Formats: sequence, C-alpha cells, structure tokens
Amino acid sequence: GAEICLIIDGNTIHLGQTQSVQKFGQYSKFDYDRPGRDSHSGMLPPKLAKMMLNLARPTSYQLPATILDPFCGSGTILMQAALLGYTNIIGSDLSPKAIADTKQNLAFLTKSLPQLPVTSYQLHVLDATKLSTILKPNSIDTIVTEPFLGPPLRGSESTETIKKIISELSALYLRAFAEFKKILRPGGAVVIIFPVLKSWPSINDVELEQIRELGFTSSWNIPESLRLLLTRRQSVIYARPGQKIEREIFVFRKIK
Repeated sequence: GAEICLIIDGNTIHLGQTQSVQKFGQYSKFDYDRPGRDSHSGMLPPKLAKMMLNLARPTSYQLPATILDPFCGSGTILMQAALLGYTNIIGSDLSPKAIADTKQNLAFLTKSLPQLPVTSYQLHVLDATKLSTILKPNSIDTIVTEPFLGPPLRGSESTETIKKIISELSALYLRAFAEFKKILRPGGAVVIIFPVLKSWPSINDVELEQIRELGFTSSWNIPESLRLLLTRRQSVIYARPGQKIEREIFVFRKIK
C-alpha cells in the first residue's frame, strides 16, 4: 500500500515515500480539451488557479461557501473551485464571450465528472466596478481572481506606454476593491494577481496602502513547512523565464 523511493546520489542513498500524486491528466483535460478556450481570457494555468483557491481558505474553513471570480474569463478558477468542492460559485466578466465560454466549460466539467457535488452557478456579464448592483452586501465569502492584466506586450514598449497601462490598470483595481468591500463578508478573503510589467508593479506601495485603508489586511495562512518566501510587499511573484508580464499574488482579508 505504499510507494518507496530509493534515490542514489554518489555515496548517499535518500529514502522517500510517495505521499501524493499530481493529477496531471486531469489538469490537461480541463485546460486543453475544454470547448471554450480563449488565448486572451484563458491564460491562467489551472494549477495556479488551484493554488490561489487553497490560499483563500485557512485550515478551519468550512464548505459550502460562496466564491466569486469577478474577472472570470473562460472560467479556469471557477472550474477548479468546483473540483475542490465549492457548490456556490459566482462568476462575472465584462465580456459576453467570456461568460459564454465559461458556461460551456462548466457544462463540460459537469458532464465529464458527474460525481461532483451539485453546484449552483451564477454567471453575469458585468463590470467588476459595479458588483454591488447585483450582489448583496456581505454575501460573498471568498474572491479569487486574475483581473485584466493589460494588453499583450511585445517587449518594445516605451516607458511612457508602460506607465500609461499601469495607470489605467491600477485605477481599475482600486475601483474593484471598493466594490469588494461592499459585497465581501467581514473576514472574507481576496486572493488576487496584480501584473508586473517590465519590473513596474501595477499597484505601487501608496495604492497598497489605499487598499488597506478600505479595510483590508494582508493575510497569508501558510504552514511553516512550505517555506514560502514573501516579498517585502507581502506578495509572491509567479513567473517563468522570458515572460513579459510577471504575476504578483496577494492575499487580503476584509477586517471591517
């Protein structure tokens, strides 16, 4: 009932026991085989989506809970939420095509895995800065999202162009957080990605303070054994070599 590994390294033999196995086939199926795939709105890796969902809940977290992705794209985070057992799932996006793709992908997931718990999906074509027009105050337990990261970069953009993109993105994110405060319950988590463009963060230190002044605090519930190193900004950088846009991951909780 166990798999034991012997790894020979020179004169040393390392002994290990397999404790978990990654379901790489499932990740591939629900990424590359899903019917509503979009190279612009569906670039979030499923494994990263799952990591963000796990960061959103402390050890004592109890399901069912209501989870929202207000920039849902083609539904990567929502699909992973369903696979983790969430049954109250809400997605919204400004793009009608994104919502249509998400509907297809969630139907594909449900058909592929009929043993999943019965899940309630709400999908809305909606600007993330207007969430409170359809969602009740303090009705959302968790927000997990990768928002619009800006237009694709070629690498030759001038400093002025990058600054203009960052100015527009930061304004969008701050308006979205003002809405998050209205609909998120006290103690609820926000796990969000802010892009870093050519080493320029899209949310600077002053704007991080503005988010805190809205009533949010940085909150990472990470076991010490994981040894996850946070930046001085209380974030984690997720990037591969050569990427033009890096992802900076933050975890916030609403405190009031």
